[in-house]
Amino acid sequence: MFLFRRNFFSDVELKRTHLYLPIFAMLLIMSNIGTNIFAQRLVSFDIMGFAFTVGGGIFIFPISFFIIDTVTEYYGFKIATAMIFFNVIALGFCTLCFFYTMQIQPSSNLINEHYKSIIIPFYRAFFATACSVLTAYLLNCYLIARLKIFFKGKRMFLRLMLATTFAELFYSFVWVTVDMLGNVTLQQFSTIIGSNFVVKIVFQAISMPFTWLIVNYLIRIDNSSNIVVSSPFIKKDKANG
Repeated sequence: MFLFRRNFFSDVELKRTHLYLPIFAMLLIMSNIGTNIFAQRLVSFDIMGFAFTVGGGIFIFPISFFIIDTVTEYYGFKIATAMIFFNVIALGFCTLCFFYTMQIQPSSNLINEHYKSIIIPFYRAFFATACSVLTAYLLNCYLIARLKIFFKGKRMFLRLMLATTFAELFYSFVWVTVDMLGNVTLQQFSTIIGSNFVVKIVFQAISMPFTWLIVNYLIRIDNSSNIVVSSPFIKKDKANG
């Protein structure tokens, strides 16, 4: 795998702030696990006459894009990409642990049925998450890295909102298609995609000031301006120019 090549991180400058990366990685993995566990628990709302349905995990999921935005903005494209791939590996290992444990004969069939109602849907949710993460997360990282170069490190709010809006919409479509298609009606399918997207964008807008605070905190303790983080696209753009 390309992540394990010796030169993959050759142009990444290690900083004191890299000590925070395990915390970001932990939050990313746990938010994805929590999202998958509650994914099949559909929740309906009626706000001002507008009824919509979302998966229960939608209230945990925005944490993942918040983490990806923060890591890509400060640490750069390569480290964010590595975190995404290792996140999928960790989710896969978690799914295998669930599967192995469920094969052990339980002492109570009643309790086992309750576990099955939660764990069995998790397998499909993992596959949906893997497909979505390896496309939408990477798309998000790519757009943030590109826009950061284009705007020369300025207009963080605009850059993150543009990148995350496209990535969130793509994630919602891929995830709902893989995880729920066939289990819900076509109307529910389109409603869930649309409502999930709206809820995610609202959470994204709310979390934006916190992203700005964390990125600037990391810049301050590292004593760096961080106008443009090291990016694999800079050399290509200069060569093409």
